[in-house]
Amino acid sequence: MNSTLFINGKIWQEDFSFRKSFGFKEGMITFLSEEPVPGQDIIKEYNDVIDLKGKLVLPSFIDGHVHLVYGSLMMKQIDCNGIMNIDELKRIINEYAGKNPNFKWLVGGNLNVPLIRNQFPGHANFLDEIYSLKPLFLTNYDYHSGICNSAALKASGLLNKLSDFTTDEVTVDNGILTGEVKEKALNFVFEHIPEPALNEKVTAVNSMIKYLHSVGITGVSDITLPDNLGVYSELINSDKLKIKVNSYIPFTDFENYENIQEEISGFPADRFEIKGYKAFYDGALGSETGLFKENYKGKNYNGYKTELAASGEIESLAYKIDETGKQIIIHAIGDLAVSDVLDICAKLRNKNGVRDRRFRIEHAQHIDENDFDRFKELDVIVSAQPLHLKYDANIVKEKLNETIQKRTHNYKALIDRGVVVNFGTDFPIVEINPFANIHMALTRNYDEGIFYPEYRIDLHNCIKCYTINNAYASFDEKLYGSITPGKKANFIIMEEDLFEMEYDEIKDAKVSESYFEGEKV
Repeated sequence: MNSTLFINGKIWQEDFSFRKSFGFKEGMITFLSEEPVPGQDIIKEYNDVIDLKGKLVLPSFIDGHVHLVYGSLMMKQIDCNGIMNIDELKRIINEYAGKNPNFKWLVGGNLNVPLIRNQFPGHANFLDEIYSLKPLFLTNYDYHSGICNSAALKASGLLNKLSDFTTDEVTVDNGILTGEVKEKALNFVFEHIPEPALNEKVTAVNSMIKYLHSVGITGVSDITLPDNLGVYSELINSDKLKIKVNSYIPFTDFENYENIQEEISGFPADRFEIKGYKAFYDGALGSETGLFKENYKGKNYNGYKTELAASGEIESLAYKIDETGKQIIIHAIGDLAVSDVLDICAKLRNKNGVRDRRFRIEHAQHIDENDFDRFKELDVIVSAQPLHLKYDANIVKEKLNETIQKRTHNYKALIDRGVVVNFGTDFPIVEINPFANIHMALTRNYDEGIFYPEYRIDLHNCIKCYTINNAYASFDEKLYGSITPGKKANFIIMEEDLFEMEYDEIKDAKVSESYFEGEKV
């Protein structure tokens, strides 16, 4: 029997207290005590005894919002993060093209498209000046817009479908296509990029899982495309899926529910479960497609509703999904989008009754002052990504008025009201390292100082948002999210004590060991 007892530790608890020893047997927590060294009657029950020597032990982290397959593939693509000028962009693209001569397309992400665009004179497609030999497609840092060179516009078939898109979705400047695409047009291009082979996806995700373990993550809420279920099947069959995946598939695949359930029928629930369905209500701040109650600065528009939202189909599908008991999570960035999605939740309660549905709003980055209390009244969970503030703090001043700025990423106000807030990254939009995310929530530091310091969140609550709250946000709190007898032995041993570190040091904190179901991974 695999059993281990840990003594002389500092074991974090969800009530913000600490215990000093714990043990597990066969992958489940079986013992927890305030005694640093329990009696011999306890010790003799375990095969191994490990002296923690005062080290901090936390429940392993759960990332509350990832795109695991896509993000894992992105790690093999062109990373434009931190690129500040055209020369740097040209250098990394040409280096990548030289190292990958057999690639039919060159694809990358995390580019600050407006920053580079502003450095380029004229109206033409600046990517053509950088690389034109093959289709080249780079997403903006928010993944709601991007830019194609002319070869990519042609290869994707977009040039033959221009009438299907607005000039906001396919940007035209003085009659010239700039190559910039947003929302629906962006998705069109994505759909026409050659699909990587299954083995490429499996290899990429397997590598990412190893990285997740190194930073203390053993669970994720994954936004899963049904086409990628085969990736998880391969990983399960090879016993390489050493994380718990809670999956959310698109609203638009609801009618295909029975076929999807059949495909995953052999998946063990402690590795992969479809928990519910996800939809987009609006876009993003950086691409000026987030939906607000007031116009963007200097513009005569206030953002964008997705086709699903604008048509009303999002509500009709929400009713159908809710009737099945499956969970609903909806992306909403701007304050108008957040208000509208709260209204949808209220209508579900009125039509289908009040129950423990754990309706989630993903992001909720900008909240109307009148809506903070509604989250608690409607029992709505907020799936937050504090590290997005790294970008938003700079651009919110440029794009939104001061009233809305003051309500940007204010998750503390929700926590203070008793709203369940869970933390994630929306990987690959930002790095998946939990300590970078926690650091931002603790400090709200950005290039120009501290962004509304009164909204900083304390360390205990940050850990809670990354552990038990994430488990709760996916109906998993009975088995995951805390070091408690009867739960899975998913925990991490830290190299440093986070509670003894300066906040600015926490972003560089290291995990000594990660355990998944009692196995060191």
